[in-house]
Amino acid sequence: MVSNCSLSPWQFDMTSAVESAYWIILRLTLAGGVTIDTTAEHPFFEESLGWIEARSLTLGHRLRTLDGSAIAVESLAETG
Repeated sequence: MVSNCSLSPWQFDMTSAVESAYWIILRLTLAGGVTIDTTAEHPFFEESLGWIEARSLTLGHRLRTLDGSAIAVESLAETG
């Protein structure tokens, strides 16, 4: 058992990190009216480009689905 243990140099106060965090939330609308709300950094698998962040998606990009098919991005908007 370790006694008088102090925090490691890499540990920090998570409360202050969360209070200063800002996440951009995007709403993707896909073919067929499917909508997904996601962070801008979330990765999606685009069929010709591979993994890209949501913020890099544009109209017409085709996202790979779980069954292996692809579905087109019809709109992309920041939710505020």
